[in-house]
Amino acid sequence: MRAHDFEVLSVDWNKYDDFTIVTGSVDKTLRVWDIRQPHQPIRTIGGHTYAVRKVVCSPHFDNLVASCSYDMTVCLWDFKSPGEPLRQRWAHHTEFAVGLD
Repeated sequence: MRAHDFEVLSVDWNKYDDFTIVTGSVDKTLRVWDIRQPHQPIRTIGGHTYAVRKVVCSPHFDNLVASCSYDMTVCLWDFKSPGEPLRQRWAHHTEFAVGLD
């Protein structure tokens, strides 16, 4: 199975849904997966201009995931939104954003 076009750098499990994981990759995308159907992502989210270093599913909401990237931004996404998934972008870092907690 090929999850992304380049290396996957991060994976997180959605604690509200036993079958949902989110991956972040060097290909600059996040992908949301239903592990029962691993051959095609539920959603592909683009918005970073460099590799996605880390993804973290919200511990409080079933539809939110945060990502940080080598483009020096941190983003909050609503992957269940039928429209634009980006909810917030923080672009004030002066170095790579490589961790979320």
